[in-house]
Amino acid sequence: MALVLLTTAATAAVITTSTSAPTVDADDVSNLTAGTANLKYFSDVEHDAGQTFTPAVTGELNSFTVYIRNGRNDNDADPNEWVNVRLGTISRPGGVFTFTDFYSEAAYLTADWSLNDYVTFTFDTPQTLTGGTEYGVIIDAQNFGSWSSGGIPYLGLEGGYAGGNAIGRGSARSDDLVFEADIIPEPSSLVLASAGLLGLLTGRRRKRLGFSLTCR
Repeated sequence: MALVLLTTAATAAVITTSTSAPTVDADDVSNLTAGTANLKYFSDVEHDAGQTFTPAVTGELNSFTVYIRNGRNDNDADPNEWVNVRLGTISRPGGVFTFTDFYSEAAYLTADWSLNDYVTFTFDTPQTLTGGTEYGVIIDAQNFGSWSSGGIPYLGLEGGYAGGNAIGRGSARSDDLVFEADIIPEPSSLVLASAGLLGLLTGRRRKRLGFSLTCR
């Protein structure tokens, strides 16, 4: 296992909570099957939890959502409690899991986290991801209070996502978080998709009207 820090950002992400799962669009990456296990935030050096994922298209990562499943879930809103939302690339040289940071934003708790909540971290500055490349997001707890007084949530785990794996205490796991990565396609991807749809509709219209083109 290796964690490599390259760059960070001083902007702040926004935390929101909902009792409903996020809407998954065509280009998003998700694993929203109800969790059957827990991933705990530990209070030692590697007090982190995260997930790797592989977007299908090039676009901007707008937000990342996790699910609170069990444990000390009374994480009340407190401006002194915050997490570092870290975004990095994933490599496995010689089979060694390596998370290389290239961007991060601080996110301060402005709403309570409760059992069965979906907690979404929305970036102030969405970051461009390349389709087919494996990335990871780590929600790195900086101040969640003590175990005895609560405030240490358990995130939901559920295996089955083929494009990545959960991250716990800096290492890759064999299961996955319940998560959703909101990907906004880059404009060129939208233009190509629109052009393809327009061509399909035009072809159908010509066929319906009996038009044909013959090349000689």
